[in-house]
Amino acid sequence: MDPRADPSSLVPPVRGRYERALATLERLVNQDSGSYSRDGVNRVADLCEARMLGAGWAVERVAHEPAPGEARLGDVVVGRRTGAVPAPAGGRRLLLMAHMDTVFDDGAAAAAPFRVEGGRAYGPGVADDKAGIVVGVEAVDVLCDSARRRAGPSSPGSPASTTPPSGSRRPGSTDPSSPPARASRPSRWTSSGGPPTPGCVRRRA
Repeated sequence: MDPRADPSSLVPPVRGRYERALATLERLVNQDSGSYSRDGVNRVADLCEARMLGAGWAVERVAHEPAPGEARLGDVVVGRRTGAVPAPAGGRRLLLMAHMDTVFDDGAAAAAPFRVEGGRAYGPGVADDKAGIVVGVEAVDVLCDSARRRAGPSSPGSPASTTPPSGSRRPGSTDPSSPPARASRPSRWTSSGGPPTPGCVRRRA
């Protein structure tokens, strides 16, 4: 059945990815990546890049170009995965944005490493936004894989963009007017991380 009519059909493949997704989250959380720690953010970028390449995504790394007097920040990782139906043939484009940095200083991950207790995950940046990265990539993979199996018209084409910081209050902010967003021309985009705000999920007119 088309998951647009029965989203519960996506539950089994999501459950099948749980252990791998949790292991990925652990690796990300246990890597320090403070906003101004270029090396730390780029190590997280390396992990994200490897995860996407392993699932057949096309990946591009974009180095941050600071303005005069500003610090050089970590790279932007742009991952693209094409769904079963190309956009020119009626497939959807979906843009996901997440940030790889955290507000924690170097050493925070060693002091409070990733752990799971009572069904909850803990660690520096676990919810904001390293879980957002994992969930976004897994969601795209589940939707694309499911669409390819049934060869139906609801498959989303990516791209998904994983950026160092995202959100207007953070350095290196990325928004829907950024180059990756403009290039993707998404029908929907969503930004993950931080408290929910009105309009955090939008649909193009």
